[in-house]
Amino acid sequence: MNEQSASSRWPSLRRNWLNWRAKRFWVVLALLAYTAIGFLLLPWLVRSTAIETVRADYDRELRIAEVRFNPYTFTLQINGLALADTDGEPLVAFDRLVVNFTLASLLNRAWTFQTVHLDGLALQEERFADGTSRFARLVEDLTPPVATEGAVPEPEAKPDGGPSLLIEDLRLDAGRVRFVDHLPDETVSFVLDPISVTLNGLDTRPNREGRNTVRVALESGGNLTWDGTVQLAPLRSAGRIELNEIVLDPLLPYLRRFAALSGFRLTLDGGFDYNAGLAEDGPELTVSGGTLALRDLGVSGFDPAVEFLATEAVRAEGIAFNLGERRARVDSLAVEEPRFRTWLTEQGELGLLTLLPEENNEADPAAETAGQTGAPLALELGALRVNGLAAEFEDRSTEPATRLGLNDVSVQLDDFTTEDGARFPARIQGTVASGGGLEFDGRLGYRPAFTLSGTASVTDLKLEPAQAYLQQFARVRLDNGAFNLDGELGIGPGEPFSYRGSASVQTLDVKTADAGEPVLGWAAVRVETLDLSLGGRRVETSPVVIEQPSATFVIAEDKTTNIGRLLVQRAAEERAAQDGEATQEPLAVTLGGVRVAGGRLDFADYSLPLPFSTRIADLDGGISTLATESTEPANVDLEGQVGDNGLARIDGSINTWAPARFTDIRMEFRNLKMPDYSPYTVQFAGRRIADGNMDLDLAYRLDEGQLRGDNDIVLRDLELGEKVDSPDAADLPLGLAVALLKDADGVIDIALPVSGDVNDPQFDIAGVIRQVLATTIRDIVKSPFRLLGSILGLGSEDLGTIEFLAGRSDLTPPQREKTGKLAAALEKRPQLALEIAGTYAPSLDEPALRRQQALAALRERLGKAEGEDGELSLTDKAVRDTVRALFMDAYPDADLDALRERFTRPPEDKPDAEAVFDEVAWQAHLASRIIEAQSVSRTALESLAGERASAVRAALVSGGGSLGGGIEEARLRVVEPRETDTESNSRVPLALSVTTR
Repeated sequence: MNEQSASSRWPSLRRNWLNWRAKRFWVVLALLAYTAIGFLLLPWLVRSTAIETVRADYDRELRIAEVRFNPYTFTLQINGLALADTDGEPLVAFDRLVVNFTLASLLNRAWTFQTVHLDGLALQEERFADGTSRFARLVEDLTPPVATEGAVPEPEAKPDGGPSLLIEDLRLDAGRVRFVDHLPDETVSFVLDPISVTLNGLDTRPNREGRNTVRVALESGGNLTWDGTVQLAPLRSAGRIELNEIVLDPLLPYLRRFAALSGFRLTLDGGFDYNAGLAEDGPELTVSGGTLALRDLGVSGFDPAVEFLATEAVRAEGIAFNLGERRARVDSLAVEEPRFRTWLTEQGELGLLTLLPEENNEADPAAETAGQTGAPLALELGALRVNGLAAEFEDRSTEPATRLGLNDVSVQLDDFTTEDGARFPARIQGTVASGGGLEFDGRLGYRPAFTLSGTASVTDLKLEPAQAYLQQFARVRLDNGAFNLDGELGIGPGEPFSYRGSASVQTLDVKTADAGEPVLGWAAVRVETLDLSLGGRRVETSPVVIEQPSATFVIAEDKTTNIGRLLVQRAAEERAAQDGEATQEPLAVTLGGVRVAGGRLDFADYSLPLPFSTRIADLDGGISTLATESTEPANVDLEGQVGDNGLARIDGSINTWAPARFTDIRMEFRNLKMPDYSPYTVQFAGRRIADGNMDLDLAYRLDEGQLRGDNDIVLRDLELGEKVDSPDAADLPLGLAVALLKDADGVIDIALPVSGDVNDPQFDIAGVIRQVLATTIRDIVKSPFRLLGSILGLGSEDLGTIEFLAGRSDLTPPQREKTGKLAAALEKRPQLALEIAGTYAPSLDEPALRRQQALAALRERLGKAEGEDGELSLTDKAVRDTVRALFMDAYPDADLDALRERFTRPPEDKPDAEAVFDEVAWQAHLASRIIEAQSVSRTALESLAGERASAVRAALVSGGGSLGGGIEEARLRVVEPRETDTESNSRVPLALSVTTR
């Protein structure tokens, strides 16, 4: 039955379907051919043509596992495609591509694809050190060659109004992109996996948009999501982009192109809504609802590696941007626990700048010009909050390096905007790592110029970190000190910096860097009002109050001072460079005065043969207003205690800024203990001081450099001590000078005027005073009796010389009066003694003594005592006879008769008269010859001198008569007689010598 059925159907089949004359036959044949071509031939042609073309034309290998095409559903499927680069490395691959074309294209007037599905896409891009990449080379190979010079160009294609494109469903599933970059110094490699793309309604027809979603996962675990619409004609897109856990650590090699970093980490989260498109007048872009979060930021560099920037989190909320209006806004920006570190290198360069490549240190003019095109971007920031900021600064240019730090700094900024004239609240507060707090509360402006105004305060800012900078000028150590400031701060156009408020430095303690010895300090320096303006170049203050200041000044054995040794000599070339810099107009300084309370100055001088030290304590007082632009001198009034019971006062006026122009200062010192100043008397005159007090009144006046000084020194109960060898001591009879100057009450009062020109480089006030004092002492010792005479107001009368008549030892009345005056003067100088050396003058005393001896011999022959029976007369016969006898005794061989003839002659008025004997002349001649014959021994002369000394001594003991009582014999010492010369014809001087008891 079956065979019969088959045989019966075959003729019918052959007649109806296999008959080539029948249309059915050709329809069936065409359908079979279409099916075979679609299912079999077309896939084979596509696969083989593609593989051969890629191999032949592009020198690359293309593998396709399978190509399928359904000619009835217009569905093309390609499985297992892999394209290798010229070196065999994989370039593009996917597991399956399905493209479903629909005949709705005829109705849509667009090439319409119902679905385009791509599964397992894998792209591997690699950029090489020369800047080329695999895909760039592929595109270059696919691009037709450019016509060579001289070739006839083809006509430019014109738009022909071809069909649009519509893809109703485009999906990419399980996509993977691997990127390797060899261009940076370090190879970069990262993977995007998986990548998911969904596009619904990708349409190039005008005003058609589709809904789209793109999700990209990163190898590090983060992902990116885009969900929005796209319109291709005109181009426009709107939607939202979300970033989640985006790890940006792989960007480090790229950042190294701009800075020499050794480490970088950052995780990014955020999202924003956008609306973008191309309009006739240019691109349009708006962003709204944006958020951004940066977490775990860390940037490090240098060798060894240092993390110089880090933060826990940065969060921005309410981000909005409008490209057309060129306006951006962030509602709030919060920075949590940022940490920042920088430093100055040993060469004084900011450390972070050394991270920059040398070619990036200078700005690119082209880039600057490009950045200045168009209107400036207006930025608004609703609120900025920085919490827990820690900053560290290290200055390695100092020795040792200086470390400064800020901790727990908070910054609050509200309503920030870059619009011209806008000012907004700002508040900053924090603590300094070394101690102290900072705070600012005010307003900040950005455009057209930076402005800042508000209240600033610094609380207990420790000054120890400034030690390294201070040591550039002085070898000292800051062991204490805190700075305080509270006032109004201002910065703005024309005013680089201004401040008005209080300022103080508490508990300053400056010591030597090596031994830790005190140098300078105070309990507090306070200024209630400090008005500083750098723009106005002025500083004005209320009175500066210095509480309990202390200072130490020491002169070492080599005569250097502790202050001088502490000062650092700056290099000559550095000073020359500073001198060559343009000088700025100096500040006009006005100080409302200086008040000192409880001050102390310790002074020591070890350069003296005897080390010396003293202290001025409880120093109180002040100086009136000081102003650099005023010629009015400042008044000075200071008082302090010297030693245990001494007083020091300073008052007067001084031009503080130019003391040589005008100074009128009076210094008063009372009850200074003289033994404390033995080192200076030892250096000056080689003597200690055993006891005594001193008062000083010093007055100095400077007028245009001309000094006039009056020094009044009063010494009470001064007692000199033993001598001390001092190479610099002047050879001065200090003991005698003291005895001469000390009155009966034990007081010495010396006035020492000084003068000079302080503009003379050779002028030395200390040397001038020393010289005046030495000259005064020498003058006093040289003319002690003039000083004694001045005590009695005798002017220039010299009490030191007593005169005697030739051959006599008795005092004449005028000389008795002089000895009385001398005795009275000596009563006022009880420390003085006199040395009396009797004197004789042979030229006067010998003739007088010979006469006295001749008269004595005559009286002896006559048997008369001196003074008996009146005067002897040559008219007396007995006298004449005795004279002739004495003459013959002296001249036994003389011829008296012949001698008488010499005296027998006519009168001079009657030469022709008879000769007459002149008895008187004869007797006088004999007497003179007798006197000549007398012999005066040295013993007789010395005896005369001794008698004269005894006479002076007796007169001084008796007081000389009318002036009062005499002086005790113990103060009068008779010494060996001596010969003297005299210019007088009748008087012999006896010069007294002053000495001490």
